[in-house]
Amino acid sequence: MVTGGAQLKIVDHLISVSSVIKQATTLIHTEHIFLNFCGEKNLEKIRQENILHGNPLLTQNTDFKVKRRWDDDVVFKNCARGIDERKKTPSFINDAIRSEFHRKFMEKYIK
Repeated sequence: MVTGGAQLKIVDHLISVSSVIKQATTLIHTEHIFLNFCGEKNLEKIRQENILHGNPLLTQNTDFKVKRRWDDDVVFKNCARGIDERKKTPSFINDAIRSEFHRKFMEKYIK
């Protein structure tokens, strides 16, 4: 059994809890109203900004740089690729060992 003093404490506690709950719900409700009010006005503005800044052709930043690979400056790059194509079209190669003259010389005198 609960005594009279304990009942008053429980009732006071319930009243304080209910007032906190009421304050929280009113705060949530006012935040919801505020977000809806601001959201309706600013949502279109934010959407337009995202559209304009999302298109790289319309932005003012012109710092487009092509990212280079780590092996772009290597001298002997793609040596084995296109061996069949080299036989069809002779081209100038600025490398004494890979040039057509060197290949023919090695085939003729070394083999």
